[in-house]
Amino acid sequence: MEWHIMTGEGGMTAISSNLGCRLGDIYVVADTCEESLEELLTSLQHEDHAKRNVRQAIALNQLIKTDLIPIMIYSNDDPTIFSLCARILAKLSTPPEFLIQKQNTKTKDKQDCFRDLQKMVGDLKDAMCDRQVAEAVVSEMQQILEDYSEETMTSERVDTMQNILVWLGNTLRSQHDKSNSNVNNDNGAWKSKNQHAQIIRNFLEEGLGEVIISLCARPEMDQKLISMLHLLCVIFKEESVDEFVDSCNGKKRESLATDMWGLQNNTDNYTLDMECAMDDIANELKHKAKLKDTADGETLDMVTSEERDSYSDEDSMEKSDSNSGSSDLGQGSMVSLGSSISSDEDSDDSMTTEYRILLRDFAIAFTKHGLDKCSTKLKASDSSVYKTELTYFWWAVGYFTQLTALPEVLLSDLTETVSAGMTGTLCYLTLRTWEAYASSKKTGQADVYFSRLCILVKALREIFTTLSRYMKRNMADSDNNNSSHARSALEKINKIQNVYDLYVLLIRKFNRDTETVEYLRELVMGNSELLLATQQLYNEDSHPGKLQMKAHIEKFSTPQVMASYTHLLSKFSENGPVVNEAILTMMFHVAADANKIESLYQASLLSTFANIWEENYSLSEVSESFMDYVVQMFTEFAKRDMNQCTTVLLRTENQRSGDAKDGKAAEKQEENKSHPTLALLQSAQATVDPCKDQALSVHQLLESTLAETLYGCLQMVHDEGYGKQLQHLQSWFLEVCYVKLSCPKYEPPEPIAYFYSSEGKSVPLVMWTDEDEECLHNVHFRKSLQFLGLHLPEDNHMLFPSIPSFWTAEMCYKRASELGPVRADDLKFEVTEDGRLLQEQQTTTPDEKMEESPRSVKKLMKGTTRQLPASMWMHNITKVNNSLSRQQQNRQQES
Repeated sequence: MEWHIMTGEGGMTAISSNLGCRLGDIYVVADTCEESLEELLTSLQHEDHAKRNVRQAIALNQLIKTDLIPIMIYSNDDPTIFSLCARILAKLSTPPEFLIQKQNTKTKDKQDCFRDLQKMVGDLKDAMCDRQVAEAVVSEMQQILEDYSEETMTSERVDTMQNILVWLGNTLRSQHDKSNSNVNNDNGAWKSKNQHAQIIRNFLEEGLGEVIISLCARPEMDQKLISMLHLLCVIFKEESVDEFVDSCNGKKRESLATDMWGLQNNTDNYTLDMECAMDDIANELKHKAKLKDTADGETLDMVTSEERDSYSDEDSMEKSDSNSGSSDLGQGSMVSLGSSISSDEDSDDSMTTEYRILLRDFAIAFTKHGLDKCSTKLKASDSSVYKTELTYFWWAVGYFTQLTALPEVLLSDLTETVSAGMTGTLCYLTLRTWEAYASSKKTGQADVYFSRLCILVKALREIFTTLSRYMKRNMADSDNNNSSHARSALEKINKIQNVYDLYVLLIRKFNRDTETVEYLRELVMGNSELLLATQQLYNEDSHPGKLQMKAHIEKFSTPQVMASYTHLLSKFSENGPVVNEAILTMMFHVAADANKIESLYQASLLSTFANIWEENYSLSEVSESFMDYVVQMFTEFAKRDMNQCTTVLLRTENQRSGDAKDGKAAEKQEENKSHPTLALLQSAQATVDPCKDQALSVHQLLESTLAETLYGCLQMVHDEGYGKQLQHLQSWFLEVCYVKLSCPKYEPPEPIAYFYSSEGKSVPLVMWTDEDEECLHNVHFRKSLQFLGLHLPEDNHMLFPSIPSFWTAEMCYKRASELGPVRADDLKFEVTEDGRLLQEQQTTTPDEKMEESPRSVKKLMKGTTRQLPASMWMHNITKVNNSLSRQQQNRQQES
């Protein structure tokens, strides 16, 4: 059979007749079916990407309904035919907007083709509502698992599983594309939602949930993990954990947030809207995913490499005005699926209840038996954790971890997911994604990065919420396995300063014009839960803790950070009591512990207080008293100095804290007098100040002279009040040294230094606070960084300075020593008595017992440092030899 007959209706009719025919209610598979399916698959792989003529011919001949679906139902006894059908359907389920470029839909032919492909996807969904489809597909998957229960699955069977998962995921996801003819009106939307629920219900009742959980434990599916997670996403992404659990249990689940004021727990009904986020990620995966299926050369959503080359993000099919299924992240939480498909009829209500019970049982089973296996596979993976495809996994962490609020799910079921290692990985990914987001605002990719950032922040918040809940729930039962794991994880997290500082940076950098309130709410609540869990840890057995809580709170006590909290409090009627109390709690600590009540003197905050009182909004008694106190203190401040009060009120909420404050440099200089380097600098200054009669000219000469040396720049940085930043720089050098050393990692490394180093990247010196960022703009601090050899932001097109990737541990330790004496108590590694690095740490391989680190990172960590390429070494050696040879010749000539 020649390929040219595939392009017309006549050719497709011939193919259909060679596949089989229907006799009554039974479809009879023809003997030539396998050959015809192979030719059809080949034609799809080689079709014209501009015309999509093969798909259009399949759509016009309704081949899916008439042949492909019936073949899958009646070909269970022939796994080869079933596998071919699964591959073809996985391809045909690709949403049409990812196949046809935007500019190609202007002609009538392309518009007709687009509509035909849309109708084909709709027909596929209609056909999948048949219970026989679910029965046949799940039965085949179960048979494969049974046949290979004691041996490794063949690549053909793995591909079959992969294709089925992709086909189901793409088909279920198509309900959100409202350009589909089924969803152009209210009745069509109801029909699409109903189809979605019916398909899921059929497959779950046939045992798809058990199959997915079994696949999580199969090592052969390690590279196919994303397909399973994508399917889970499209099944659950419209389903609120609160709503479907409440509908099944008839009661409210335990609040995900805990009250820091000692109030009664209130259920916070807020759920981050993930629909737009996951759609953005899925769209990017369609275009940019690099993992390919071994059999087809296809991406995770079964878009072939040829198809991927035929479009780009900018050229994707623009959705019509009616295509509003993916609401913005700022539009509020999702409407539950159950409420969308509910009906006044008792049968519809019964179906909705049964559907929710199926979803709940599957969600609980996956959380208990599948999620931790996925986490283990991620840690054992040889690939980088910074992959777009893994966004589905982080979504699953943020979603299913919420189920630990149910008594059926224990923390012991999620020891790999709710752990210090996972928290460190998320911290690294969140910072790196935020950097990409901040750098891409002018490139048109900011929305995709922001969607990913929302998912990562959500996952972090749910981990901290779970730990806080178990610390409070099991505080009295110290022998409980769950509380023991929570305490152990928190003790390790408490040693990771990056996790705490990450919230300072993200809240401080919140932009109300481009970022959503939901995102800010997740940040504020994540930080609240983390600090609450840390405080509970400190209260147990007088735990010393590494985090200095008061010093950490001071990082939030700036007008810019408080402006973000104020903006969220202005939405008090939408937040819920738990969120509002968390906001006011932080403000209380800023005013009381940090003694920075002036940071709360903001017109928008006072206006919000007035609105709360005007609406008679219920808050705790402590919060009401605190609000009265802030207003009273502001009134007294205004009476003392009206001009300064006006200046404070008119300052912009995004202004850096500390600008134009009289006496600030002197105060900082007084704080830093004890720094070890200062004595050395003062002695150096004394040697070059011989003439008191010409003090002014000498000081000017001294300043210009010292500015050309490292120690001179360091002294000026101290004089200008940035001694803390130099201490932070020294500690960061030591941390990077610790990461690069081949020594046992008994203390958890900071994730930013750890992952950047292990991936061969320059390690950023992150400016976490307003004061850090202000220091970065200081000319002498920048010169100091240049003298030390760091890359400045403009050098590497990044947001922060960075330690070069080729630096060795010895170089990092030497730079730290140049900033002042290194105290042994501050080190995570051992040194000799004279303060040098141990020789064995520079030659041995790293300890393989480093806790909770991905295998890929361990492999990359082998060896003392990153070595220069051999070719570069040879070039340098040749250059040196030539230089020595010339010098020897010159000496001979002179003699």
